[in-house]
Amino acid sequence: MSTEEQKSALLAASGMGRNDIVDLLACYNSDLEVQDVDKQIPLTIAVRAGHLEVVRSLLEGGANVDGMNGRRQTALLLAVKQRKKAVARLLLKYGANLTTVSQDKESPKSVARAHGMLETLREGEKERTLKESGPLSNG
Repeated sequence: MSTEEQKSALLAASGMGRNDIVDLLACYNSDLEVQDVDKQIPLTIAVRAGHLEVVRSLLEGGANVDGMNGRRQTALLLAVKQRKKAVARLLLKYGANLTTVSQDKESPKSVARAHGMLETLREGEKERTLKESGPLSNG
């Protein structure tokens, strides 16, 4: 499969919820930051479509959690705008930035405030903190 075919397959699989194909392409070191003609990246495509497992596959495969589409929107911003709580928590668990500002001057935090999603962001931040602190020692 050529590089161009891999890119097309990755973009399509991200929108169709095919995490099996995303996993396979990630194993073959496909470019996980490739943009389609609308300057969307696989991660933002998967978030918009609500495919939680594809989002997870992309992140596990090495996609940049703060990667941006052509409008400088991160996956977290899109998840918050669309009130996709599980996706937002997952992105936060992987270290998504809450303060990155899009070309429209929106940040995940400001949009969460407007969309009633601040509690979801707090929960996600708490999960990230627990993940980063690691297991408690016995001694």
